[in-house]
Amino acid sequence: MNFWVSKLNAKIEDILIKRLEQLLKAWIDEFCEFEEKGGNLIKKSLIMDVKLQNRTIMLEPSLSEARAFWYKELHNQVEVICGLERLSIRTGESQETTYKGLLLKMSENFNIKQAYGMLEEIFKNAEAYVDTWKSYQALWDID
Repeated sequence: MNFWVSKLNAKIEDILIKRLEQLLKAWIDEFCEFEEKGGNLIKKSLIMDVKLQNRTIMLEPSLSEARAFWYKELHNQVEVICGLERLSIRTGESQETTYKGLLLKMSENFNIKQAYGMLEEIFKNAEAYVDTWKSYQALWDID
């Protein structure tokens, strides 16, 4: 029975790895094109405003808060697959109970590191945009 369950778990892992790759690709694509197309995977959006408050140009919410929000949203999607319970036989042995290890078994074609890299690229572009606005702070201070 143990042999059969481990074989079945291996087959399930292979299927879930492919689905996890597809999910990550779809989520990143949706994230990048959300404004034009809307989305199925992303349920919440985050609007960031460049504000002038007390004679200071600022971003609300901050870029670090936005980064935390979007990473949490991505992790919630990953948890849909990685949080599934593994098949097991009740024994005294402690085993992995979920498929969280799938993140380490993903192929080089597309994995969580590449998804993080794409998110960081977007945050880098957002930071450059905010820095452009903040560069006007000196002009405001001169006035």
